[in-house]
Amino acid sequence: MPGRVGETLLLMADGPGGIGSLRADLGGFFLLCAACAGLALFRGRTGLLLVPLFLMGFALFARTLGLALDGVDERAFTSMAVEAVAVLILLFCRAVLPARG
Repeated sequence: MPGRVGETLLLMADGPGGIGSLRADLGGFFLLCAACAGLALFRGRTGLLLVPLFLMGFALFARTLGLALDGVDERAFTSMAVEAVAVLILLFCRAVLPARG
């Protein structure tokens, strides 16, 4: 499964170590984003939205930098669109969710 996800995300897993890295790095990235967003929503700690906001924003910045330095690959635009939408949703949530406690 991580190998197929890696291909979709334009990553290549080279053997068990590569698959483990995909699972750990990507899983950790998205699990941290989801955990912080969930805590922000259910505990009212809207400051935690800054964690996924900065992670997604930095990922989008890094992809943009990669396009500028390494050349354009049209397949990267899908990931960039997902990250940009995530940033917009997180900004919206930060603006409308009341901070509690």
